[in-house]
Amino acid sequence: MLRLRQIGGKMKKLIICIASLLLSASCFSCEKKQNDKLSIVTTCFPPYDFARAVAGDSADIKMLLSSGADAHSYEPAPMDIAAIQNCDVFICIGNEDEVWVDRILDSIDTSGIKIVRLIDHVNLLEEEPVAGASPDGHDHHHHEHEHEHEHEHEHDEQNDSVSVEHADGHIWTSPSNAILCLESVKDALCETVPDSSSLYMNNYDNYCKKLTDLDTQLLELMNNAERNEIVIADRFPFRYLAHDYGIEYFAAFSGCSSESEPSVYTMAFLMDEIKEHDMDYVFTLEFSTKKLAEKLCTATGAEMLTLHSCHNVSKSDFKNGVTYVELMQNNISSLKEALC
Repeated sequence: MLRLRQIGGKMKKLIICIASLLLSASCFSCEKKQNDKLSIVTTCFPPYDFARAVAGDSADIKMLLSSGADAHSYEPAPMDIAAIQNCDVFICIGNEDEVWVDRILDSIDTSGIKIVRLIDHVNLLEEEPVAGASPDGHDHHHHEHEHEHEHEHEHDEQNDSVSVEHADGHIWTSPSNAILCLESVKDALCETVPDSSSLYMNNYDNYCKKLTDLDTQLLELMNNAERNEIVIADRFPFRYLAHDYGIEYFAAFSGCSSESEPSVYTMAFLMDEIKEHDMDYVFTLEFSTKKLAEKLCTATGAEMLTLHSCHNVSKSDFKNGVTYVELMQNNISSLKEALC
């Protein structure tokens, strides 16, 4: 109910933004296509990175989410809506965090826009309560290693029936999904600018090799790991990573939780798991306050490591052109340190 109220508040602000946009649409439209480059607008970092990898310098690519900002609290400004209206290709995740997308697209003329929803190109997993988040969390204890990763990345049919509103939206956290997302971006750009297809295909092939290497590294890591359990003293946006590579996890909050203060139960549960599994490391997210992780480390003697969700990046990383591949490579190094 809390999340629904939050979404309702965002929708009111969004309607005001759309109304403001429509009143000045003629001013925005005359600014469209200042050069001959393809114009691509993306919602957050994963689609931005995939578009950049495929298009290279041949396109102007804009990420609506400001670098360093919390993706879960983003609200589009009038200029963001104008950017979508004036672009050639719009790429979004399409999950519940981006509920505003459909409202915007319904309010503008999209006849000249190629729209790509990455969530349509992968098999979805249902968002689940995490072990440790509540007293009944142990009933949802995830033994992801039981889903042995058979390598066609089967994306099994059992997940085909998961609806977007019930799905975990962090689809990109698995490199096997990232490959599928990259392919969907490549296909969209080739359809939009057929004359540049050879460029897009070549760039796609080069980046796909890097993603495939990440996938191979993760498979080898988990096949040779001494353990497969991790504790994340934060939200858990790694459902797809855990599922595809057999990682068992315990976390303070689910992936889209707005909570920030763990209960006494959660603290006790996570401390018990760290001690029971003799863990040397506790994970935290990239923009975390690290308060919970610090408490757990102090109580158990464990050390802290970071897993990057890749949902967004810091201002300095964005300026320096950091890539999804680089962030995931760092994640693999952290997992190797914790599990091997």
